[in-house]
Amino acid sequence: MLKSLLSRIHGSARVAALRKHRLLIRRSLSAWIDPTKAGSSRSRLENLDVEKLFTNKEVQKLLQDLTDTNLEKIFAERVFDVQERSHFALMTEKMYEEALENMKEEGKQFLQFVPIKEPRSNEVEILSKDPLIKGFDTSKFIFVDITFDATNQARTGVYLPVSLSYLLPNRTVVVRETDGTLRTATVEEHDRMNRTYFAQPERPVNEPALFKNPSLKEALERNDHEYVLDYACYYFEPDDPAFVKVYREIFDDTAEKKKFELIYSTRHFGPFVFYMVINDNMNPLLNFFASTGRLTLLFSSLVSDACYSWTTFFSSYELFVLPKELNFVCFIFAFIIIMILFTFHLMYINYIFPHYEVSLRAEVDCLSNTAKLIRLYKIVHPHWRVAIGSGDSDRKIVMDFLRQNRDEATKLGDVVRLLSEGVEKVDVKKKAISLKSQSVPKMELINKETLRTREGPLGDLADEYPVSVVTGSYEKVKDENTGKKSVPTRKQRSSKTKWSIMAKQSMAKVRRRVNRQGKTVVIGDGEGDKMVTKAPEDESDVLLDSEAKLYVPNGDLDLEWQPSLTSVFKIIFSFRMAAALWSSISDCDEVYNYWEPLHLFLYGKGFQTWEYSPKYAIRSYLYVLLHYGPAYLLQSVFTSQNKIGVFITLRCVIGLFSVFSELVFYKAICKRLGNSVARLYVVLTVFSAGMFSCSCAFLPSSFSMALNTFALAAYMYHQWLLSILCTAISALVGWPFAAVLGLPVVLHMLVVAPRRLLFFFISYSLWAGTAVICTLFFVDSYYYGKLVLAPLNIVLYNIFSSHGPNLYGVEKASFYVYNLLLNWNIALPLATFAIFCAAFTFVRTRRSQQQQSNRFHFEMSFNYWQPFLPLFFMFLSLVLWLAIFFLQPHKEERFLFPVYPILAVLAAVTLDSIPRLGMFMLGGGSRRLWYVVLVLALATFTVLSLSRSMALYRNYSAPMKIYKGLNEHLSDPSSLDDLIEMRKNKSSIIKVCVGKEWYRFPSSFFLPSYVTDRSGGVWTTDLRFIKSEFAGLLPKYYENGSLPHITRLIPTAMNDLNIEETSRYVAVNECDYLIDLETPELAVHEPNYAGQVNQWRSILRSPFLIASYSDPIYRAFYIPFTSKANLRFGSYHLLKRIR
Repeated sequence: MLKSLLSRIHGSARVAALRKHRLLIRRSLSAWIDPTKAGSSRSRLENLDVEKLFTNKEVQKLLQDLTDTNLEKIFAERVFDVQERSHFALMTEKMYEEALENMKEEGKQFLQFVPIKEPRSNEVEILSKDPLIKGFDTSKFIFVDITFDATNQARTGVYLPVSLSYLLPNRTVVVRETDGTLRTATVEEHDRMNRTYFAQPERPVNEPALFKNPSLKEALERNDHEYVLDYACYYFEPDDPAFVKVYREIFDDTAEKKKFELIYSTRHFGPFVFYMVINDNMNPLLNFFASTGRLTLLFSSLVSDACYSWTTFFSSYELFVLPKELNFVCFIFAFIIIMILFTFHLMYINYIFPHYEVSLRAEVDCLSNTAKLIRLYKIVHPHWRVAIGSGDSDRKIVMDFLRQNRDEATKLGDVVRLLSEGVEKVDVKKKAISLKSQSVPKMELINKETLRTREGPLGDLADEYPVSVVTGSYEKVKDENTGKKSVPTRKQRSSKTKWSIMAKQSMAKVRRRVNRQGKTVVIGDGEGDKMVTKAPEDESDVLLDSEAKLYVPNGDLDLEWQPSLTSVFKIIFSFRMAAALWSSISDCDEVYNYWEPLHLFLYGKGFQTWEYSPKYAIRSYLYVLLHYGPAYLLQSVFTSQNKIGVFITLRCVIGLFSVFSELVFYKAICKRLGNSVARLYVVLTVFSAGMFSCSCAFLPSSFSMALNTFALAAYMYHQWLLSILCTAISALVGWPFAAVLGLPVVLHMLVVAPRRLLFFFISYSLWAGTAVICTLFFVDSYYYGKLVLAPLNIVLYNIFSSHGPNLYGVEKASFYVYNLLLNWNIALPLATFAIFCAAFTFVRTRRSQQQQSNRFHFEMSFNYWQPFLPLFFMFLSLVLWLAIFFLQPHKEERFLFPVYPILAVLAAVTLDSIPRLGMFMLGGGSRRLWYVVLVLALATFTVLSLSRSMALYRNYSAPMKIYKGLNEHLSDPSSLDDLIEMRKNKSSIIKVCVGKEWYRFPSSFFLPSYVTDRSGGVWTTDLRFIKSEFAGLLPKYYENGSLPHITRLIPTAMNDLNIEETSRYVAVNECDYLIDLETPELAVHEPNYAGQVNQWRSILRSPFLIASYSDPIYRAFYIPFTSKANLRFGSYHLLKRIR
């Protein structure tokens, strides 16, 4: 009867216990979360389901990526009780790669994560109390359900290893106390019964001393973390409280002592990362991932990408098939020279001077892992305010995290160093095996003593290859306490693989010693030696400071928001394309000296000025040819009659070149002056009315502006050859006076670091200058028909000629001040104070940590002022430029174009200094006030600049509208009926005449090459001049013929004294169409043609501002919602002869 009673009790207890074990035990806080570190996050973490979160697919994917598969560590040599024979294999490259793939697949089996489970509760449940059997025995009875046997073979037939037995239904263990109470077993009783019934090797019934202190502490001091963790997984079940306790203690020790390398690339690293993240303690891990990488983050700046893009762009022209063979030869020759320059630059930098190495494909493993860890943190802690987009780059994710956690930035030194320098710091494999104290005696054959002699294994190479030892993974390490070399003797798990392969990296134990820019020094006493590349003593500080930003010391991270390159490109591109469509041509030099020669190359007809006469030859055809390539492509896209389409699209191409220069400059400003300055620069350069006018102009000054912007960006990146080359092209091909803007490069190379850079300056200057001059000499000599160097001629004419600069556009110095204020408004006065505001702010931010007082302190040394020098040198070049051109009698608005980007940078620096200086004077509490001032300043600049640009379009866009209207009118065959009747077939030339408006002619691109009448007759159009009050020299058409014959002819009736040539004029009664501005002012040679209704009929008109009759403020800026009473507009007419 007693047996039957016990059986009944046992059965009911088993059912109750099974039901109990399947219930989810609610906890106020997970056992995996340290309550002492939860702090204010405790309430948020109380409901965190750790088990469910750990098994989340996205979390598992991130943990697997962070763990990494390090084959050398997974299949590292281990010590066994029985020595096994080594296996070697001679493989081809393909076999080697296949073997590596097999090892990776096998290695993944060893990296299956240990599950994170909540520990079973130690509370017991009273199943029943039976006083009838009290005192039946003096010992307790334990009942074990043996439904699941030792192999964990469930009734479903599913097999799982012991370490994963928690996935199967758990066996029930109940205890009958001596007083008759039936209860569930405690965790310890449960596990002891399992270990008793199902014994395993090295799995004793009682818990080994290894898992308790002091034995556990001693094991961790010996760096046996992985061994203890493996043994714990073998001995305990994942939901055993003792297992959770041991696991947490080892994890805490690993984090505290930062010994991540010991468990990196093991099956414990994923749970460790998860444990650190849920405990909000991932700063050490962030530093670990930031400092661990296979490659350094080398300079992959946009300057180098731009060089590569230019090279590709130039090389693509060899696909052109041009009908004009001679033009093609010159064009290809010019571009091949420039292509060789950039190609040589890339090869020269990469292979000859590693100090200036440019990496176009830099791996960023460490940055990627850091970003993945932050993604994991975002999943575990959704309270993080910054959302992570699917397209966000790794750098953006890390930067956003640091910006939100600015207080923690000081603890993330390696992350900051990664973003600012990208320095490779840790080799995980070497450090891990060094900590593990493993040794392979054979490696002792190669050491520092035997390496350079003929007695060691590398004796044959001693003379041919000077080398230094890099201590390998298998070197013995002395024990700190005993001083003896320790050799591990414990038994370790063997890998399933019976073969091993030495990876290529293992062959790099001996490296060649390279002595180019620095010296390789072996530091140490023989063991644990390190190879350090040390810069020369007189350069180390300069190189260190040269990496710092204006207000951000080297090593610190610029946490200011940096707009992405794509966003900046879209913004600038939009505004430059708008300028190409809506800005007008403000200078007749652009039309007659550049658009007309280009029209000649494309369509065989164009105006020639005296500058292009072979007698004077002060303009280079090479600059025109640089635009000939894209223009020819556009000509093939558009119809022969749509020359305006070619004109507008080519302006877009010119604007695109300006966009790239501004984009590269923006990137350089971010690197050298700071993200905040770069942001402000973008605002200023985008909205500036000056950039609206010059960015799409076909002028050497605009070309020099873009190239000098590239040169400044290269200078700020310390790309000396590229900077000198851009300056040389700007000065020689564009405008000779632009050489002044190369002052920053000259000062840095000859004054700041002459010992290091003097030789490079001389060699680069000679090389770049010779290459460009030879190209110029060849092209210009070919087209002028004699030996010509156009830049030299223009310098001789403007400087040494007695009449050169005084014949055209003589103005007072106030002319430039007025123009600068119109184009840059408040940015001009801001730029004048830039150097002083920046210097004071720079000194304030450069104070050492020991000097916390407010006293002004600075040093007079290049090292101290190194981050400030680029700004100072740009300021000097601006001052020198303005001094030169303010003193010249001939003044043109376009002469200031090259310094516009420098003006924008200086104004941005001043704006950036306003909040910094304001908070210094009034304290940190005034931060909001000064940022309001900054926003108001930007708003004022933006409104004034947009108002100016809109005023230019509204007031002066009439000429282009009228000439477009002329094209549309002539495209109608019926428009020629009156002309045919008057001509009576005497001529097939349509004469379009201009008088006083000759200088507003937008070029021959606005005149149709030919038109047809109703009968199919072909008519050509010519521009002719009629007499006006202007008494200077007008251009004339090139002679008819082929190139280069017509460019070699010396034109008649040309002079360099601006003396009027009456042969240019035709009689008014010979004109078929007349374009004229109707103004209140009349003169003998400038009557009101629109009023002569008996001779002329206005077929199109457009308003045009008469500046002399308008208010200066209202004509300078567009002011909406105001009366036009302060403005006086005349009518710009397209007149057609009626008889």
